[in-house]
Amino acid sequence: MTYTALIYACGTAGDLALGLWVLDQFEASGAEKHISVYNCVIKACVRCGDLGEASAVLERITDVPGDLQPNVVTLS
Repeated sequence: MTYTALIYACGTAGDLALGLWVLDQFEASGAEKHISVYNCVIKACVRCGDLGEASAVLERITDVPGDLQPNVVTLS
């Protein structure tokens, strides 16, 4: 998962804005949506100290068309 690796690197570097941009690109790409990408963004938000954005990403999961649902990793 290239998107996950990019988002992970953004979170590690403390560049949440870039990580969120990568998420936007992922959503616009038409690629199959995977909960692991959203989990990685939430982890990056927490690592960067932005719990409000983490909550917003959690809400974005439910807006994704299809069967995408938060899992135990998402909620931990």
